[in-house]
Amino acid sequence: MELKKRTDAAEWVAAYVAEKPLLAESVYLGPKYKHPRGQQEVTDLLLVHHNRALVIQIKCQEDPERRQDNKLLRWVGANARAAAKQLSGTIRSLRERNYWCDHPTLGRVEFAKRALFPLHGIVLVEHRSPELQLPPELPLKIRDVPVSYFTLRDFLETIRTLKTFRDIVDYL
Repeated sequence: MELKKRTDAAEWVAAYVAEKPLLAESVYLGPKYKHPRGQQEVTDLLLVHHNRALVIQIKCQEDPERRQDNKLLRWVGANARAAAKQLSGTIRSLRERNYWCDHPTLGRVEFAKRALFPLHGIVLVEHRSPELQLPPELPLKIRDVPVSYFTLRDFLETIRTLKTFRDIVDYL
């Protein structure tokens, strides 16, 4: 698999890390749906258990060393807002469209609309500044689905620590 951007690599790593404590069969990277302009991605990553889904959008910088202070704050805010907007489309797609995922173990897995219940939306934004705060206007609910915001590293550590879908959901 050729990865073109750091975000592509981060999505792959997030899926790989999630497969270790969870079952690989419950991790879906880049599900897609058919659109008149070609196939479109539903979301970056789905973690699924008993038809309930954690819906994840990931944003990474191409060069994380390039931005600092106010530039980093603006980038994180803009990308967290963009990911939240994408989550709105993702939740709508899960409810209104048929979609599929080419799973490494299961092959092509087809999902009918409403087959998965979006339990929680998660925005992962990469940055390395421990004191950085997100803009307060970011939504905590989108289409009646709660939303949480993490750094990529913190969320992956949370998955490794909690180990089960139920524990992750309880934590969120």
